[in-house]
Amino acid sequence: MCSFFIGLPGLHQLQNASLAIHLARRFIELKKSEQSEELSSSLWAKALENTRWPGRCQTVSDPQDAIITWFLDGAHTAESLDCSMQWFVSPEAILKPQSSV
Repeated sequence: MCSFFIGLPGLHQLQNASLAIHLARRFIELKKSEQSEELSSSLWAKALENTRWPGRCQTVSDPQDAIITWFLDGAHTAESLDCSMQWFVSPEAILKPQSSV
C-alpha cells in the first residue's frame, strides 16, 4: 500500500485527490499513444504533495500583527462550508505552518 501526503488540508481532500488521480489516469489512458509511458507512483505522489489552492483552507499570518492569524476558505456550497468548518476546528489548522500574504 502506498501512502501520499496531500498539499491541501482537510480530510475531504483525500476523496478529491483519489477522484483526480482516477480521472487523470483515465484521460491519459484514452489519449495514450505508443510513445507514452506510464506515470510512476512517485510522480503522482509529488503532484499531490505540491498541490496548492490559495484561499481554500489556508492560514495566513497578519503582516501587521504577528499574533493574528487569518483562516481563509472560499467555501461555495453548503457541503464545502461544512468541510471548511471541520478543517477550522481540527488540530491540523492550528498546528500547520502559516503562509504569508
